[in-house]
Amino acid sequence: MKTALFLAAAVAMCGSAFAGTSSHEPQQKAGVIDTVKQDAHQIGSAFRHDMHSIARADKFRQEQGMDQRHAPSGTTAMGAGPAQNTGSHDRQARMDDAYARWQHSHR
Repeated sequence: MKTALFLAAAVAMCGSAFAGTSSHEPQQKAGVIDTVKQDAHQIGSAFRHDMHSIARADKFRQEQGMDQRHAPSGTTAMGAGPAQNTGSHDRQARMDDAYARWQHSHR
């Protein structure tokens, strides 16, 4: 949007610059054309930079979303393991047995 406004302003300036020149000033006309070419190049560079930034931001957000979906739960940092891990029946049995002994000793 910002780039389109800048492009429209450059075209308007270019039109008024050509209207103000005469055929007796070829150096002035060449200078205006070079200036317009340079401005167009800068506009194109800014537009490419903006589009590249937008594309990178979209990719970054997608990667972040994928990382959050595949991230382990916070309990793994404490050694508890993921909640959906049902393969540790022996550990659970040991914990239940230790709790039962603790309850029995504190009655």
